[in-house]
Amino acid sequence: MVNLTYKPELQDFSDTFMKLSEGAQLVLGHRGNLVSLNSEAKTLFKDAESWLETLENVRAGQLFLQDLYYDQRMKERTLVHHWCGRTFTLNYKGMYDAGHFVLQEAPAGPSERRTNWDAIMPGCRDFINEAYFPCMIIDHNHRVRHVNQAYKDRFEEFGALNDGGFSCSEASTGEQLTNLIKKAFEEEKFQHDVYEQGWTCIEMSAMYIRREKIVLVMFQDISSQKKYQELLTYKQQMESVSHLAAGVAHELRNPLSVIKGFLQLSQLTGNFDKYAGTIMSEIGRMNEIIENFLSMARQNAEPVILAPSKLFAPIDDILRSECMLQNIEYTSALYEGSRKALMNETMVKQVVLNLLRNACEAFPESQKKKHIHMNTYVKDDFYCIEFIDNGPGIPNETLAQLGEPFVTTKDKGTGIGIPLSKRIVEDHHGEFEIETQENEGTSVYAKFPLLP
Repeated sequence: MVNLTYKPELQDFSDTFMKLSEGAQLVLGHRGNLVSLNSEAKTLFKDAESWLETLENVRAGQLFLQDLYYDQRMKERTLVHHWCGRTFTLNYKGMYDAGHFVLQEAPAGPSERRTNWDAIMPGCRDFINEAYFPCMIIDHNHRVRHVNQAYKDRFEEFGALNDGGFSCSEASTGEQLTNLIKKAFEEEKFQHDVYEQGWTCIEMSAMYIRREKIVLVMFQDISSQKKYQELLTYKQQMESVSHLAAGVAHELRNPLSVIKGFLQLSQLTGNFDKYAGTIMSEIGRMNEIIENFLSMARQNAEPVILAPSKLFAPIDDILRSECMLQNIEYTSALYEGSRKALMNETMVKQVVLNLLRNACEAFPESQKKKHIHMNTYVKDDFYCIEFIDNGPGIPNETLAQLGEPFVTTKDKGTGIGIPLSKRIVEDHHGEFEIETQENEGTSVYAKFPLLP
C-alpha cells in the first residue's frame, strides 16, 4: 500500500540513481593517477595506474586537469583513449574537489564511447588506412574521428585535427561538406557532391554505415581532369573559329567587290551621292558578318536566360558560309518563338559548330551531291537542334562507341567533338541522340530544356 503522506527525499533513491548512471566515474590524484573508479570505469581502465597514460593525446588531458584546478568550476571535454588494444571516446564533466579531480562520463557518452574506433566493421579501418584516396570517418556529432595518410598528404588543408577531431564546418570545404555529411546521416544512404574553387575540383562521397552509426567520407581530386576538359573545350573552340574564318573571309569578299565597283563608278561619273546608299548598305552587311563571327568566338562562361531563337539567327549565316566554302548545300528551318532557356551561350554555339564540322567531314570526297539541313523546333518543353546529312552514315559497331573520347570514323578526326558536345548538352540537363542509316545519312539531335 502506498503511503500518500510520505514525502520522499533524493537520498532515499540513491541506489536507483546509481543504477541509472551508466557512465564511468573516476577520482584522480594530482598527477592524474587513478584513485577510485566505479564498475564502468574499472572495465574501461583495467590494470591502468594513471588516467593520463590511457589517453591518445596526453597533453590534452593535462590541459583539462589544469583548467579544472585553476577555474574551480565544472568543465566539459571530449577525449580519446587508447588502452588494452581498444580506442574509445569519452565525453567528460569534471570538477576539482577536496584535492582531487572528480570526472563523470556525460549522459550522452556511453553510446558514443561504445564505438570502438579500432573495430569499426571487420577490416574497415585497415581498408581506410590502405586506400590510396583520401578518407575520413565522421561520428554522429559530425566530428572527424579518423583520417588516413592519403588525406593527410593531400587534403590536410580541409581542416586541422585536434584533440577530439575537428568539426566538418571548420574545413575549407565549409558548408558544402557539412551538408553532405548531414544529409548522409539524415537519409542514411550514399550521398555525392563536387567541391569547386578555381582550378580545384574535389569529388566528395559520403557513405552511411548503419551498424556503427558513422559516415565514411571519400575524396577524389579531379582537378587535372577538369583542367584537361577546359583545355579540350578551348582547343575545340579555336579549331572551330579558325575553320569559320575562311568562310567569313569568303563572305566579306562579295560586299567588298560591290563597294569597289561602285567607288570606281562614282570616280568615272563624278557622282558619289548616287551610289552612297548602296555602298553604305554593303558596309552594313560586312559589319553584320563580322559581328556574327565575333559572337561565335566570344567567351561567356556563365549560363544566362535567353531565347534560343535569337541565338541561332546569326549562327545560321556562319554555317551557310562554311558549307558554301566546302561545296556543300546548306538549308535550315529555324524556330522563331520566344520561349526561353538557361544556356551557356558559348558552349551551345560550340555544340552547333561541332555538329556541323562532323557532318562536313563525314562526306567522302567522291560524293557529288552533299547536303546538310539544320532544323530547330520546340517539342515537349525542349528546344531541339537537329542536324541531318546525306553522308555515308555510321557503322553500328562504331555508333556504340561514338560517345567515348578519341573514337572517330574519319581519317583526320580527333574523336573529341561528339563526346564534348554530348557532355555540354548533358551539363545543361538535356539529351543527346544520334540516328544513322548506312549509305543514307545521319541525324544528330541536341535537346535543351526550356523554362516554364
